[in-house]
Amino acid sequence: MITVSTILNTNLTQKQLIEIEYDLQRQLRAKEAEATKEKAVLAQRINLLEMEIKEGKEREVSMRKMYDTMIRALKPATNNVPKEINLINEMHNRQLAEAKQRQIDLTIDFEKKINNLRASLLEYENERKSMEDQRQQMERVYRAKLEESEARCRELEKRTAYTHVPVSYTHLRAHETDSYLVCRLLLEKKKKKKK
Repeated sequence: MITVSTILNTNLTQKQLIEIEYDLQRQLRAKEAEATKEKAVLAQRINLLEMEIKEGKEREVSMRKMYDTMIRALKPATNNVPKEINLINEMHNRQLAEAKQRQIDLTIDFEKKINNLRASLLEYENERKSMEDQRQQMERVYRAKLEESEARCRELEKRTAYTHVPVSYTHLRAHETDSYLVCRLLLEKKKKKKK
């Protein structure tokens, strides 16, 4: 993985910087898509767990009503309650206590799962923000290097605009005008006479 300090400490070409920026953007989009999917899955899990908790509570309430109705129906007007009714009553109380304990255990378990899912979601969000910050920082570095490169190019253009490049004698003769040709020939003739 390329870091900002790596980019700052190396001389990368503009093309390499563009490729790095493209890779980072592609990775960020992939992470965002993954986080979005995970977020949706986590939200669905949370909804399912909440529905199961609600359903368990409703089941407990309806069982309690049913057992209370059964006990009232079986309870005779006198205090001579047969042993079977006492056994049913005890069994009912045990089942009710077990159901309550199961509901409490399920509620605690579901709440733990919900908290874990929320923590995972928060972690994904933080990672996405971190990648976005890193991408923005790399973009700033890239722009700074680009501006520096453009400034160097302008400086080189200025330097080369005022430099004189030597050319050959043949090149000069090829661009000679008629008036210069006459002058040159006269000068050469004069030099020959002096010798």
